[in-house]
Amino acid sequence: MAKGKSRKKGGQPGNKNSEVWTEKKAMALGFELQEWMGKEPDYYYPEKGQRQISKGYLFANKFLSEQNLDEDIIGWLCKKYSSFADLYKKAKYKQEQKLIELGCTGVLNPALTIFVLKNHHGYKDKIEDTVIDVSFDTEESIKSDISRILSNPVISQLSAGKGG
Repeated sequence: MAKGKSRKKGGQPGNKNSEVWTEKKAMALGFELQEWMGKEPDYYYPEKGQRQISKGYLFANKFLSEQNLDEDIIGWLCKKYSSFADLYKKAKYKQEQKLIELGCTGVLNPALTIFVLKNHHGYKDKIEDTVIDVSFDTEESIKSDISRILSNPVISQLSAGKGG
């Protein structure tokens, strides 16, 4: 670069991801994402009796695509501005609630809903831990049980060959 010429900050011209991000600009994006996540899904009926949902208003990647932004921008803005991270956390909460509602009502595929909740919202399968006390008999208690059984008159007759 020649002396006296300054390079423009922000990377390639026209690349929205490389623009200089201020906290004010990040907050505006965060509020817009929250509003977008809060929209009701678009339902459409491709054939009579079929109810389907559009893929919009549920995933941040779709929002970023509509904004012509790279998906890495959210992570970067969350690290840079805690205020943006708070807004993104609220948007993710809206997504979680929407997934639960739409998954429980059968609008979304339950397997997909479970997958997204596990991978993006920290859900786990419930594992029940039950402690079973297994005590082993001692040699003395086994001998005592055998003696008790053999002292039974019916068993004594059978073992002596006098059974009838």
